[in-house]
Amino acid sequence: DTDPKTDTKTDTVDQNQDQDQNQKRKCAMHDDPTKEVPCSEMAANAFSYAIELDPQNENAKHMLAAVTADATFVRASNTYVTQLFEDYAGNFEHSLVEELGYDGYQRLRRAFDRSFRGDDGDTHGSDSYGRDNEQNVQIPSFPLVVDAGCGTGLVGEQFRNISDTLVGADLSPSIIEEAIKTRPDLYDMTKVGDVMDTFREMSPIDLIIAADSYIYFGDLNPLFESMADSLIDGGYVAFTLENPLQEYEEKLNKSETGWRWQLQP
Repeated sequence: DTDPKTDTKTDTVDQNQDQDQNQKRKCAMHDDPTKEVPCSEMAANAFSYAIELDPQNENAKHMLAAVTADATFVRASNTYVTQLFEDYAGNFEHSLVEELGYDGYQRLRRAFDRSFRGDDGDTHGSDSYGRDNEQNVQIPSFPLVVDAGCGTGLVGEQFRNISDTLVGADLSPSIIEEAIKTRPDLYDMTKVGDVMDTFREMSPIDLIIAADSYIYFGDLNPLFESMADSLIDGGYVAFTLENPLQEYEEKLNKSETGWRWQLQP
């Protein structure tokens, strides 16, 4: 396995370079092809017009907030996320893994294991749950694990061998169906709905896992409060987030002093 610190830094640099290039792209005006304007400005104008025509257009609202670095946009709406993955369900895993080379679900499990072993590979005592888990030395086995925003089960599959009961939760009924079809024996239970509602329903939970599902939240406080209320005393959470571009940070520092989040396109 590669060094996790080097892995993360390389991925972040490559991602930021790609996003920086996207931000600097210019688009030609339809009325005057010789006139170039930033593509983000054209996109913002188009999404604003879409909202003007249909004030209930959740997709346009989300994308407008993303392209304008709107730090007041607290979270992506459930309507937006549900529709996104209803449309995307059939091709989701192929697009994510085969076309984009996504491996965040694997990296999350490796990072989770390292947190119990330490960076030098040494262990920190016995299994905190009193289990003898020879396959993953010193990695606990958890009575109840909730895969929040489970998708087709990519991250759930990584944690199955340390989960006595594994629950997959997602907003999209179609993505849940795809998970059951693709990995029929993975989840002991699946639930369609908001993950915060699932946390409350399934409480007390031993471990919550979430790979790239918390990126649809801006303000993490309500989410973290719901996890804290739903976990057992001494429970665990393993999740991923993304960093905003430096250019976006600079914009936010000027427009929203004290900002703490920003949804990206």
